[in-house]
Amino acid sequence: MDETLPCKFHEARHHERNGQSLIRQALEKSCPEIIWRNNPHFKEIVGLSSAYVANLDSLGKGPEERIYNGRQCGYPKISMIQWLETRSREVCTGPTKNQAS
Repeated sequence: MDETLPCKFHEARHHERNGQSLIRQALEKSCPEIIWRNNPHFKEIVGLSSAYVANLDSLGKGPEERIYNGRQCGYPKISMIQWLETRSREVCTGPTKNQAS
């Protein structure tokens, strides 16, 4: 059975740079302070559809904090970033031992 070798860039590009995750770095720069679910760019900002996040909310698996303005639901940027960090994982594909030989 082929075992995957560690990615040669894994050490340098690990999930964190300067103590912050790559998700945190990207979203802190580009997100508004409150990310409203009805924002037409929600999927581009978060990477998930607003309907999917709404479904996760109803199951109690969405971001911990939410803000309502009437019927509109939004998430504080920090809460959304923390939630996305818990859901993310790094996939590093590289050559297998057989390919490296």
